[in-house]
Amino acid sequence: MCARLPTRPQRPVARGVGDPDDYAVELVHPVDPTHRTTVRARIRTYSPARRTGPRTAQHAVSAEGEELIDRRKPKPATLDELATIVDHMPERTKLFVVLAAFIGLREGELLELRRFDVDGVTGRISVERKVEKDVDRYAVGACSSCGRVVGPPKTASGVRTVHVPPPFLPPLQQHVLEHTAPGLEGLLFPGTVRTT
Repeated sequence: MCARLPTRPQRPVARGVGDPDDYAVELVHPVDPTHRTTVRARIRTYSPARRTGPRTAQHAVSAEGEELIDRRKPKPATLDELATIVDHMPERTKLFVVLAAFIGLREGELLELRRFDVDGVTGRISVERKVEKDVDRYAVGACSSCGRVVGPPKTASGVRTVHVPPPFLPPLQQHVLEHTAPGLEGLLFPGTVRTT
């Protein structure tokens, strides 16, 4: 059974001597050495002070000598990888990948872009709305057909105008002509209608 943590230390802790985790572990479980080891490992794992240095997952090496990848840090695709991704996408979604990768538009912003948001001559795109990923048919502002909420971006800086670089203007213009829904209110990336 774990001992109760005292309101004040029972013995003084000398600065610079020993491991401060030992004192905390001793207070939590003074008898069982196996449990002390487990608690000490957990303290070291979750302590923010211990997250830097060679022990982090960035520098970790497996038993076979292979470097372990830190999954918390995203690894962006290279230009060759992006070209391969775009080449293998269906025609109607190629521009989606290009705008996300090179312009920095988020998924919800891309899905809510409409014809009137895009100036095909200058390459300006106005980002003023986004669509939520989660379906909530009863929420205020939810779409009657899909149930997702359409609203402004999360922050004021999310409302912005972005510029498409000149090399991407022809694909943008071609996409607007061939794949965008009709009318000024037509979605730039309309969904497909599924029949079951």
